[in-house]
Amino acid sequence: MCKKLLPLFHGYKDDFMEHLDTKESPLVNPCQRNCCLDDNDLCMGCFRTLSEILGWSKMSQSDRKKTLDLMKSRQGRVSGRSK
Repeated sequence: MCKKLLPLFHGYKDDFMEHLDTKESPLVNPCQRNCCLDDNDLCMGCFRTLSEILGWSKMSQSDRKKTLDLMKSRQGRVSGRSK
């Protein structure tokens, strides 16, 4: 069973413009617009936790990179279970 989040984020806008004045290119929001939380509050669309989704706009570039690495790891574990 999953909990749909898309209505919660309707009209959500990434904070991309806020970071244009930095030397490092911002990491864009990895949202797939397929929000569906499992029982552990892990989105099955982007593989972020609910707290990571809600905190993305406030994260530093370093924290975003760590989150992206965690997402890839989670995606691999989920894909491995379905085989």
